Amino acid sequence: MVEEVKLLAIREGNYTMYVFQILSTGEFIMCTKPPNWDTPSISIGEEGFLKYETVKAGQTYYDPTTDTDIKYKYTNIYFTNFVKKSEITKENNIIL
Repeated sequence: MVEEVKLLAIREGNYTMYVFQILSTGEFIMCTKPPNWDTPSISIGEEGFLKYETVKAGQTYYDPTTDTDIKYKYTNIYFTNFVKKSEITKENNIIL
């Protein structure tokens, strides 16, 4: 899922937690970035487009580091990508 958001808080650690506010509704999303996921760094106050996925305990995912399928242990919302508004050009193209 993708939402236009503003980053409100970060709790760094082995699993980094982010709190975003959805700009269109004012609702909040708290999501987790696992330690082995390579994602862009962002700072509090930045606005942009958040891509995230909701997973349920027991769902299977592929782990490329071990080349095996593994089941999620917990239900969670995972941060997968973020494109800052500052990365969008005047032609409304996203530079990745």
